[in-house]
Amino acid sequence: MSRQSQITSFLTTSSNPSPSAPSHEDLIQPSKKQKRTRKRTSWIWEHFIKDLNENNEPVIVCQVIKEDGTKCNVQFKHDGSTSNGNSHLWSAHQITKVGLQPEEKQLNSQKQKP
Repeated sequence: MSRQSQITSFLTTSSNPSPSAPSHEDLIQPSKKQKRTRKRTSWIWEHFIKDLNENNEPVIVCQVIKEDGTKCNVQFKHDGSTSNGNSHLWSAHQITKVGLQPEEKQLNSQKQKP
């Protein structure tokens, strides 16, 4: 018997498999991919932390200290985007990527809005 026919014979025959028995392909489990975490590069992470809300959903929580000395603690659902955090930092705290904006720039930007 040739080597090829031995291999074919091994793959196609077994000790009387039942018709309901799973095929060889069904027994192979796909390997689970490990989720990689990426380094957080956005500037907003200087002002936010990741957490879970009461429904066990991912959120980001603002850590900026307000004028009265308390943390802001505003929460936003986090789907991977940093847009909500970015908008919050500007609208509530006048913080941008380059830092706290002086009142003069704040007034100019508000005048430019229609």
